Amino acid sequence: CSMTSEVKNPQRNIPIIVVSSVAIVTFLYLLTITSFHIVVPLEVMVQKTAVASEFGLRTMGEAGKVVLAVGVVISTLGCAQCAFLTEARCIHAGAAEGLIPSCYGLVSKRFKTPIVSILYFATIETIFLLIGGIDFLISSSSFIQFPFSVA
Repeated sequence: CSMTSEVKNPQRNIPIIVVSSVAIVTFLYLLTITSFHIVVPLEVMVQKTAVASEFGLRTMGEAGKVVLAVGVVISTLGCAQCAFLTEARCIHAGAAEGLIPSCYGLVSKRFKTPIVSILYFATIETIFLLIGGIDFLISSSSFIQFPFSVA
C-alpha cells in the first residue's frame, strides 16, 4: 500500500533503500542527540521545549537559533508530506482490491496520482486544523487514517 509500485526493480532496490536510509537516519539522530547533550546542559533541556533552537543559539548565536528552528519546521513538513503521500496510496490500494469504495481508487490522468484519496486527506486534515489547530490535528491524525487501516 505504499509507493513501491512506483520504484524500478523493487525487489532489489527496496531492501537497499530501507537498510541505507535507516542506517543514515540512525547515525544522524545519534549525532544530533549527542551534540545537544554536549552543548546544552540537561537542566536547560528539561526546561526548554525547543532544544534545537537553544543548541543553535549556544553554538551559532541568534542566526543559528533561527536556522535550526527553520530546519525543524522543514523536517516536520517533510515528514507530514511523506505520511500524506503514503496514506493516500494505501487508500488507493484498498480501493483497487475492492476493500473500500472504488471511488477512492480514481487516478488523475494528468498526474497519475490517486486524486480522490488525496482530496479526502486534504479535506479532513483542513477541517481538523480549522476546528482545533495544529495540536488537535496531530493528536487526531490516527483517527483520520483509522477507517482505511481497518479495511
